[in-house]
Amino acid sequence: MQQEKMYVNTITSCSESLLSVLNNILDFSKIEAGGMQLEHKAFNLRNCLEEVIDMFIVKAAQSGLELTFHIESNVPLYIVGDKTRLQQVLINLTGNALKFTHKGEVHIKLKLTNLNSDGVLNLRFEVHDTGIGIPQYDIKHLFKAFSQLESDHNRKYGGSGLGLIISRKLVDLMNGHLQVHSEPGIGSTFSFTIRSTLAKNSEKAINESNWTEHFGKRVLIVDDSETNRYILQAQLKNWGLETFISTSATDALSILPTIADLSLIITDAQMPGMSGLEFAQKVKTQLPAIPIVLLSSIGDTAVGEYGKVFNQVLVKPLKQQILEHYLLGLLQKRQKNIQSVSKSKLSSEFSKRYPSEILIAEDNKVNQLLVIQLFKKLGYRPDVVNDGKEALEALTRKHYHIIFMDVQMPEMDGMEATRVIRSQNSLQPVIIALTANALKGDREECLKVGMNDYLSKPINVEELLNALKMWAPRGTETGENAASNGNTNWAND
Repeated sequence: MQQEKMYVNTITSCSESLLSVLNNILDFSKIEAGGMQLEHKAFNLRNCLEEVIDMFIVKAAQSGLELTFHIESNVPLYIVGDKTRLQQVLINLTGNALKFTHKGEVHIKLKLTNLNSDGVLNLRFEVHDTGIGIPQYDIKHLFKAFSQLESDHNRKYGGSGLGLIISRKLVDLMNGHLQVHSEPGIGSTFSFTIRSTLAKNSEKAINESNWTEHFGKRVLIVDDSETNRYILQAQLKNWGLETFISTSATDALSILPTIADLSLIITDAQMPGMSGLEFAQKVKTQLPAIPIVLLSSIGDTAVGEYGKVFNQVLVKPLKQQILEHYLLGLLQKRQKNIQSVSKSKLSSEFSKRYPSEILIAEDNKVNQLLVIQLFKKLGYRPDVVNDGKEALEALTRKHYHIIFMDVQMPEMDGMEATRVIRSQNSLQPVIIALTANALKGDREECLKVGMNDYLSKPINVEELLNALKMWAPRGTETGENAASNGNTNWAND
């Protein structure tokens, strides 16, 4: 029975190989005869690439390879073109990359290189692998019909030699260019460009309003793969989240105590030294309420154990919509738990009890939005500037009781702006530092240059309320430390 099964598998494999060769010959003949006509229909570009990825997930997992892809945030969702022929090129290049890669990764990247006002755009696709590579003198043979590199190479890997020549001709038909860069023993990158046009329904793939309430939340990413870290960090930053990166579970455990107000942890399953499962078990003993998401390869036999420790297990490579769906759900659930504690404290009546003219100096637009919304819930209408120079200019037009000053800003940072303000003889405002740094000595440095107080980002509601109560102008409910009565409490030594 086992022998018969082997025969059937052999016949099936040979049949599929023969069918592939025949299809390639037919495509090649049609292109050479000028009979290949491309479609011009609107299609979803992200779905197009993800369908290609789906074809190779199992093969990559079985080979122990990381298969990843990244679409830059400015790439349009819908374009007009031939989806089938574009996928044919991507399938050929991805299949080759996996075939000639024995360890490491295959990474596909898509970026927008140009977009005209009339909707004409240029896209660039890159398929990078860490495979065997190609000697420079052999690259010229890659795009010759029915040619392969060497006889031993042919026997080991097989193939007709038509895939790349067909891919190049299809790319030419899409008004693009296909090229290759390779180093033996290091890997290869096949890249190609295409010209297309925006489809009418080219709306953004992500509804950014879904993330507004989560702007600035902190996420720790733990992964030994540089490519995976880059992809996750880029996507989370695009959603307005603040990311912290760790290359190992051991390193993550050491930096965990330094990250204030952490909202979420994303960790890879298989890492050298300590696995994602072991890491999560240690984290749960210290921070049981922190949601942890595990990234696992398909076919992982330990998945059954993960449900006990992880809030969600996601299969790599990650699809943006799936990642968005589960992260939003976890962050929303955690926020509800936090809001149930602080909801009663966020009232517009607060500004009536502790009235203050407030200036916010912050260069990050996302942080500006977050802080403004928080102050509005308390009944304040703060003014906002983008750097220290603008803060100095604002003080010449209006007296502010309190300035919330970001430490790191372009043009003039918060430290320098504070020194200038304190050197002046005008009525002095209270200056409260806003900084993402939470290291020992940072608070002392801020107080030393003349700041009155120090808040870490993202802002903790309880700490903000206490600061406003502490530094409200004299004459209000608790404002006995206000700068307006000359008691600024800032250090000059």
